[in-house]
Amino acid sequence: MSDWQAAAERTGCNDTNAYHCVPDRFHLKLVEFCYYKTPNLVSKGNCLELISYGVLNHVKCNNFTLGCPEKPYLRNILEPEVIMSCVHQVMKDSSPPAPHPVGVFTAENRDTWATYRDKLIGLGNEETLKLIDSAVFTLCLEDDQPTDPNDVTRKFLHGEAGRIWFDKSLSLILTGSGNACVNFEHAWGDGVAVLRYFNEVFANSIDKSVVHPSTDVTANAGNVRKLEFKLDQEMKDNVEQSVKKFNATVQSLDVDHLEYQKYTKSYVKKSGMGPDSLMQLAIQMAYYRQYKGTVATYESCSTSAFKHGRTETIRPATAETKRACMLFVDDHPIPSTEELKNAMLACSKKHGTLTRNAAMGKGFDRHLFGLKTLVEEEGGRVPELFTDPAYQKLNHIILSTSTVSSPAILIGGFAPVTPDGFGVGYSIEDSRIGFNVTSYPPARNAPGFIECVTKSLDDMYEVLEGRNPRKP
Repeated sequence: MSDWQAAAERTGCNDTNAYHCVPDRFHLKLVEFCYYKTPNLVSKGNCLELISYGVLNHVKCNNFTLGCPEKPYLRNILEPEVIMSCVHQVMKDSSPPAPHPVGVFTAENRDTWATYRDKLIGLGNEETLKLIDSAVFTLCLEDDQPTDPNDVTRKFLHGEAGRIWFDKSLSLILTGSGNACVNFEHAWGDGVAVLRYFNEVFANSIDKSVVHPSTDVTANAGNVRKLEFKLDQEMKDNVEQSVKKFNATVQSLDVDHLEYQKYTKSYVKKSGMGPDSLMQLAIQMAYYRQYKGTVATYESCSTSAFKHGRTETIRPATAETKRACMLFVDDHPIPSTEELKNAMLACSKKHGTLTRNAAMGKGFDRHLFGLKTLVEEEGGRVPELFTDPAYQKLNHIILSTSTVSSPAILIGGFAPVTPDGFGVGYSIEDSRIGFNVTSYPPARNAPGFIECVTKSLDDMYEVLEGRNPRKP
């Protein structure tokens, strides 16, 4: 029995509905052993239904979904050569793209998609949907070879209408140039889980590669079956309308990126700042330069130190970051280099405290959200706190930020969570800093934001080098 299990036995909280903080899981100071009790939830009434299927394998190519056969070998795990043969067989398929890509429905409004799904089942597509639903993930094969990071982001974030089945936990997308992406749906998991998957697949493909360009692709692939939907004219019209809606949405999205090489992670640490705090300060300063204000900002923090832990919110916009932004940007008496450096260090100290608190379950966002949800589920009166304009403004996220750093990852990103917001993906590595920003113009301007991020990084670099960027 592990230490945390033994402690759970002693405290009487050893059940599947208790959240346990695992000792030494996170190497932070003052990590408490604690748990949070959750109520027993009974499924009844209008609830979600979990449907379990066997192990199946599917590939999407040219808006078609193709199913590969099962094999009773180590719980239906196919040999690598057979998988490669299946993919080769799919790639040889010269069929034109499906004229009515049903996959576009998965990008629709959820209620609309649910209605269309019922109609598809009524038209005799239940078995086809069951095969797709049962896949652990989909493999999307693209002929394009985008090289510009903005084009790569668009290909992997949304692609063309119907080419990604968004109702999967994850889709593995491969381009003609060999770039790979994990496009994942966020309800089931977070960056920590996806990053581990990404890192292990990447490392395995290099260190323990089992297929090569010379691998024989004539191995028995069985009957790779093309899945085609039965559609009446109404459903064809619905597909066409959904394609128009999809195209309008993705065309309204702006994307821009930055690769910055003055900083390294070790350089920032030696300066006395936390790398993540510097990145978040650059984001705050960029927004302040562009819009002369401070807004609600979200950064996800993993709570995987707890059993069943998911995330808590870090709120990077603080009094300390606002003061630093004013010192770096506003037209007031020019501060000294020491004053600017101290303001940066104060931001780093505050950000470190917020991060530790969030990781240990001491944030407020998830707690309040849980209370609000429970009240609504019970049909009770929602407390005035949740309808207060200040609370509403706090939860209208303008700067939604997330970081996933790994040598295996070239770029990561996501769309804004509000129409007037930014989606800011970023990373800081040993050799470079990267930002990937999205927005919906004219409400927000992603290229302009990138320019302001660059200026903010330049100014902070000058300060860390002992120079004053405010003085000529």
